[in-house]
Amino acid sequence: MMFRRLNNSELVSLSMDICEQDVKQSLFGIGGLKALGPDGYPTIFFQNYWSCCKKDLVSLIADCFLKGYVPNDINQTIISLIPKVPNPTCMTQLRPISLCNTIYKIVSKILVQRIRPLLPNLVSPNQVAFVPVRQIQDNIVIAQEALHKFKKVNGKLGFMAWKIDLAKAYDNL
Repeated sequence: MMFRRLNNSELVSLSMDICEQDVKQSLFGIGGLKALGPDGYPTIFFQNYWSCCKKDLVSLIADCFLKGYVPNDINQTIISLIPKVPNPTCMTQLRPISLCNTIYKIVSKILVQRIRPLLPNLVSPNQVAFVPVRQIQDNIVIAQEALHKFKKVNGKLGFMAWKIDLAKAYDNL
């Protein structure tokens, strides 16, 4: 199996310096009243006071990209359990969510905006789930064709298929 590599222009697009427009676009692309992270600052705070805090915010986020890591104070997350059903009685009836700091959300969103255009060419065509425009149902046809082939095979060497239950990872698939 051959894996595609990024060309020079794609590498450059990933490693471009962070500018004010990158930070502003990401910040204003996040819902203003999303759940608070450990820092206690809602996104709407930074949106409303953008003109006052943009210089420091851009500098901090650009520094994260330049150094290649997010400082521990920004990288803190609270994990909260949200019930899937009324009055849950066991852990499988709870869904964990991560409550991240706003600055961490901005850094993540900038990364996503840079990586997203490159993914369709990097992800194997066989990967259909969780890739925009591709449908997990496409694998049903492939599975049916494989099972049809298995039924027609004669001889000592046969085929084997595994059915994997992904319910734990994805709440049912």
